[in-house]
Amino acid sequence: MKACQKETVVLLREARSMMRNDVDARAIACLDKAIEALESEDGTAEGRASSRRAALYWLGKALRWIPALKILFEDFM
Repeated sequence: MKACQKETVVLLREARSMMRNDVDARAIACLDKAIEALESEDGTAEGRASSRRAALYWLGKALRWIPALKILFEDFM
């Protein structure tokens, strides 16, 4: 895992630890999956690409369940 990716995992873990009860449990579960995806990289170029795609997918899902962002998304729909 590269330094940038390690830093990303640290920051995601920090963000997760600061989430309060007003955040939907689904957001926390998706964030956990994003962290797992980044940590499960196997070191190959294909593995890195796959883990990053999965992490972005789960981050996108998590953002949908954070109340303040959910309101913004609803305004645009």
